[in-house]
Amino acid sequence: MINMRLFSILIVSLAFAGCKSELIQLPTDNDALLLNRNAMLSPQQADVANAIKVMSFNIRHHDANDPQSLDERKGIILQTITDNNPDIVGLQEFADNWFETWMQTQMTSAGYDYYMNESAGFGSPKVIFYKSNRFTRLDEDTFQIQLIQNRSGSWVILLDNATNKEYFVCNSHWSTESSSERVATANVVKDVVEQHSQGLPVIVFGDFNAKPGTPEISIIKNIKGSNNMVCTHSESGPTFHGWDATGTSKLDWIFCSRDLAYINSKVITTSYNGNWPSDHWAITATFIPAIFDGGHYDTNGISASANTRYYFADVTGDGVEEKIYWNPTYDSGHTRVYKSNGNGTFTFLNSNTNGGSESNSTTFYFADVTGDGKADQIYWNPTFDSGQPRVYIANGDGTFSWSNSNTHGGSESNSTTFYFADVTGDGKADKIYWNPTFDSGHTRVYIANGDGTFSWSNSNTNGGSESAQTTFYFADVTGDGKADKIYWNPTFDSGLTRVYIANGDGTFSWSNSNTNGGSESAHTTFYLADVTGDGKADKIYWNPTFDSGLTRVYIANGDGTFSWSNSNTNGGSESNSTTFYFADVTGDGKADKIYWNPTFDSGRTRVYKANGDGTLSWSNSNTHGGSESNSTTFYFADVTGDGKADKIYWNPTFDSGHTRVYIANGDGTFSWSNSNTNGGSESAQTTFYFTDVTGDGKADKIYWNPNAYLGKLKLYRSKGDGTFDDPIYSLRGTSQSSVTQFYFADINGDGKADQIRWNREESPGGHDQGTLKNYFSYQN
Repeated sequence: MINMRLFSILIVSLAFAGCKSELIQLPTDNDALLLNRNAMLSPQQADVANAIKVMSFNIRHHDANDPQSLDERKGIILQTITDNNPDIVGLQEFADNWFETWMQTQMTSAGYDYYMNESAGFGSPKVIFYKSNRFTRLDEDTFQIQLIQNRSGSWVILLDNATNKEYFVCNSHWSTESSSERVATANVVKDVVEQHSQGLPVIVFGDFNAKPGTPEISIIKNIKGSNNMVCTHSESGPTFHGWDATGTSKLDWIFCSRDLAYINSKVITTSYNGNWPSDHWAITATFIPAIFDGGHYDTNGISASANTRYYFADVTGDGVEEKIYWNPTYDSGHTRVYKSNGNGTFTFLNSNTNGGSESNSTTFYFADVTGDGKADQIYWNPTFDSGQPRVYIANGDGTFSWSNSNTHGGSESNSTTFYFADVTGDGKADKIYWNPTFDSGHTRVYIANGDGTFSWSNSNTNGGSESAQTTFYFADVTGDGKADKIYWNPTFDSGLTRVYIANGDGTFSWSNSNTNGGSESAHTTFYLADVTGDGKADKIYWNPTFDSGLTRVYIANGDGTFSWSNSNTNGGSESNSTTFYFADVTGDGKADKIYWNPTFDSGRTRVYKANGDGTLSWSNSNTHGGSESNSTTFYFADVTGDGKADKIYWNPTFDSGHTRVYIANGDGTFSWSNSNTNGGSESAQTTFYFTDVTGDGKADKIYWNPNAYLGKLKLYRSKGDGTFDDPIYSLRGTSQSSVTQFYFADINGDGKADQIRWNREESPGGHDQGTLKNYFSYQN
């Protein structure tokens, strides 16, 4: 139902020069197709397909002193709207009666309906046009602002027939008299929105005659609560130009509530044959529903202290990660468990009095030592309880039961290293202890019994080390599901890698002192990766000072030995500046080799495909996608969803800081896809995340820079072809503080990466300082 109400709010006094404009036939879009195709689109695709483009335009009333009359300008005013094709457009200075009639006729024939009310007589009517086959107007009103200059504003509630969502839209034109007059006007607009928006998404636009940072703009930003409204133009960029090509002031604004996101926002600086349609530039913003839901204040387990540590682990066995909080200076250092409710909030379960610590020397581990699918808590402090690791079994309700102060397997030495790995293949994490200064440096294995205790298995005399230069690896080199032990010390046994096969009972059997893949040089780097695709970790050796810097591959035979495969002449390096990556870029389950040295081969990334026999075939010196700069960062992530790792290149000092995507072709080469102009950064303070927030199996790109875009996060959804959709400016969880930490993890079990935001110095939503806030992805 449509209600006509004249809402009078404030009376003060203000003089205004009214204003108005003309139109050619506008394109109507293929709206029927837009509405009908939604059933074929995912919710995320439908959001973009049904995006709402909004325009605000002060079209400048007739003035004899202007370069052209309104009658001369009416065609290009219309053309400005035509070219940008908004779904909703609000005009200011719509003051000349003849122009009102002409514009209404033109817009009606172009498929627009409109709302305006001149009965108040306060300044020009604030018309709101909207596409009639897209929207149904449910409610509307005009409000008056009588100051020195008389002003008015209009609002409508529109039902989007394509999505069945409703929106509150407000258009107003503010005083030029003074900031105090605009403050009064801003308070009127704020009251109107809060009284009539009915909890709907809000879009507020107009010529506010207010510059960024002024008190009146702060009032609009705080509509419906602290910092609730967001400027879609990042409060920058002039919109008033005074009839020349140089903008002088930002006076025009589009704000929206945080239950919206926007795809783009523009200042339309187009002139026609040297003529300007107005002394203001039109502005646009294109909206979709928010990418993250309204957020959930996590008021239980918050912290304003840099000493706090958060852990996320499934201690209840429900498949959703709980939050574990520990601060040695708080609550007697107890670990505090908060159960995930699956809705972004956490419920306090227990302050574990039997496993806390007030010492910074304490280390906590969360690992399933019982094999029941729940992460148990392991506590170790070399200065407490004779350095015995203390196990607390997860009961499934967020509490831990005291199990054992393991008298066998503790250490009072900071030189000790603990590993938790399943060496028996029974699904339970066993404990491996090593201290080069104790027990002749033997690795000591304690088998997890499944009840939180560990049984002494063996002081492995055949694989220990008393040298701090020793490195241990635990990886399944036999393919039987048990973690084997690999030992290497460049000063021992001629630097040979020594493999000890996990027998499944906590012991390791001597397999081989591999004479064909050791090194006595500390410059050597070993990689353990499955380059054959048989489920066994192979050994890759590289030393830039040996064998001409060739990478040497040794295939895991499945018995703990490695067979010499090849000294790969086509992918080595004698430079310490070289970086190797091992990732499956072909999608065949085998780890391929990617080589990059900014000082060699013009900085090209060079790909060598794993053939499956331990050799690597030369594929390509990728002429597109290399870099000779140490400022470059490479990412390898599957942005196409085909199981192959694609290459993403970013250098803030190159190509305007664009991220450059090269699609993995499956043969070790990468095809140039795009220099993404819509998601780069020239600032080293930018952080990129590549994670799947849509649940479609493709890595999306998230951009955050606390010093850019008012700290908004920008989401670029992967299209699946190596390119990314236009940015979606997420208005939830934004931050301009470098202290803020973002986490992206699936905390509700729906397969999409949710956003977790923590800033220990802030009090979000009026809650206590250090409150966490979680936002689910695409819960619109």
